[in-house]
Amino acid sequence: GQKKIIEILKERNMLDRFKVILGGAPVTNSWVAECNADGFAENAIDAVKLVSSLLEK
Repeated sequence: GQKKIIEILKERNMLDRFKVILGGAPVTNSWVAECNADGFAENAIDAVKLVSSLLEK
């Protein structure tokens, strides 16, 4: 699932080309850290805010 996609991007040296955000009610900060994702959002509104924040960096 989510973790596997990040692993594939890393294996193909493509992870630096993407920002990976996870979403949904079951996602937690610890899961995001374990997956090495860039962040997570519980809903679409928070996802838009997160993406905007990541794009500013």
